[in-house]
Amino acid sequence: IGIVASVCMLVLCLNINSEAKNKVEEKVINNMMTALDGQANIIKLYVQESEITLKAYASSGELKTLLENPEDPEAFAAAQAYTERYFAQLTDWEGVYLSDWDTKVLAHSNAGAVGMVTRKGDDLIPYRATMTDSEGGFYDGGAFVSPASQQLILNLRMAVYNDKLQPIGLVGGGPFLSGLNKVIEAMDTKGLENAEYAILDPKTTLY
Repeated sequence: IGIVASVCMLVLCLNINSEAKNKVEEKVINNMMTALDGQANIIKLYVQESEITLKAYASSGELKTLLENPEDPEAFAAAQAYTERYFAQLTDWEGVYLSDWDTKVLAHSNAGAVGMVTRKGDDLIPYRATMTDSEGGFYDGGAFVSPASQQLILNLRMAVYNDKLQPIGLVGGGPFLSGLNKVIEAMDTKGLENAEYAILDPKTTLY
């Protein structure tokens, strides 16, 4: 009787221990998934807010006036002043700019870049297509290393259309991803003290 009772107690203890362990593991995994879902939503919101910021810049009447009158010095002065004011209120952005449809920069948060042509020849058609083939003419190319700053930024640009719905120019710009890093790193995720983050771009194998 003593042996049978001991065996039964042992089996009961093992079952209780196994169930408790499974419950703890399930709770830990659920907590981790909740934390990761929260971080994923923060990233989505960060990207959405960045897109809204560029769309707001593109909606300016000063920019459209300059696109329709690119040789008008008053139109240039107004668009350039607006661009510099708009950029001054942004946080952790590399810059914002306006180009004509041939990618000649007409206004830029860095005034020294005005007049530059960013795409020529065979590169021009696919570059335009990234915008015209995207919903609303807005293109989000994801993370890439900026040739200007050599830092990771979001690659954002948007076509600007005239009243006949023809593209007459584009706006572009992007926030530094270091700003997103600051937001994520500020989160206190208990149980994930050794978590690491990476920006992945499968197309260019950038990690």
